[in-house]
Amino acid sequence: MSKTSTPKGRPPTEAQAQQFDLLYPLVRSAYKEISMLSQKKQDGLVSEMKIRYINPLLVKARDLLQGDPVADFLDLLDEESTLQNSDAALVLGRFLSGMEQFRSRYYDEFDGWTTRRT
Repeated sequence: MSKTSTPKGRPPTEAQAQQFDLLYPLVRSAYKEISMLSQKKQDGLVSEMKIRYINPLLVKARDLLQGDPVADFLDLLDEESTLQNSDAALVLGRFLSGMEQFRSRYYDEFDGWTTRRT
C-alpha cells in the first residue's frame, strides 16, 4: 500500500487531505477539458502531450484512493494505443466520481476534513 493510500473505512490523514485538495481541482479541470473535446468530436484522438500531462495526476489520485472500493475501477489513460476523446472522458469521469465519493465520506462543508492522526 502506498504511503498516501487510505485503508478502507478509515479517515484520511492530514497529508492525504492536503493531497486531495491539491489533486481534485486538477483532475476536475482535465475532465472538463476532455469532456468538452468529446462533445465536439467524440472520435477525435487525445494527443500524447495531454496523456503525459494527465496520467501523473491519475497516478497520484489512484494512490490516494488505494484501499477504497472504487480503486478497483481506476485505470490510467493508455499511452500505447490511440485513445479517443470519449474514452478519455470515461476514464477521467471514474476518477472524478471516486474522488467525489471519497470527499463526501470524509469532508463536511462546515467542519472541513475528518482526519486521523498518523
